[in-house]
Amino acid sequence: MKKYLILIAIWLFLAAISAVIGFLIINPMADSRLSDDGVMTKGRVTKKEPENHRTIYYSYEVLGHTYSGMGSSRNGNPDFEDISIGQEVIVFYDPQTPEISYLGYPKHHFQVNLVGVVFITLVLPTFMLVPLYFIHKVVVGARSGQPKHIGA
Repeated sequence: MKKYLILIAIWLFLAAISAVIGFLIINPMADSRLSDDGVMTKGRVTKKEPENHRTIYYSYEVLGHTYSGMGSSRNGNPDFEDISIGQEVIVFYDPQTPEISYLGYPKHHFQVNLVGVVFITLVLPTFMLVPLYFIHKVVVGARSGQPKHIGA
C-alpha cells in the first residue's frame, strides 16, 4: 500500500510540473484576456496559405497604426474556402498591446487551449511515471539478486 501512495505522490508532483509547463507553452491566459478585455474590430485578409494548416493572414488598424496577424478561419468568420483576399473579417485585439490579436472570437480558442493544458497535466505525468515504475522494478530486482519480471 505504501508504494502506491508514493507513486500517487510522485504522479501528483509530476502533474503539478506538467501543469506549469502546459501553461507556459500554451498560455491560455492570453486568450482569456482577449476574450474578456479584447476589442472587436474589422480586419482584412491579406493572404491565405492552404498548405500551411490553412493559415489566414490579416491586417487591422488601431488608432491610425496598421497591425497584422495570422490565424484560422471560423470563430465568427467564414470557413477557409469561403474567405477571399481583401475580405473583411472579425478581429479581436488587446487594447493595452494592440499588436496582440486573434482572428475571430477568442473565447473558443481559450477553451481549446485550456483543454490542452488539462491534457498535458494528466497525460504527461502518466507517460513519465510508467517507464520510471518499470525501471524501478528492474533496479530493485538487480539489487536483491533476484531477477524481477517487468510484468510481475
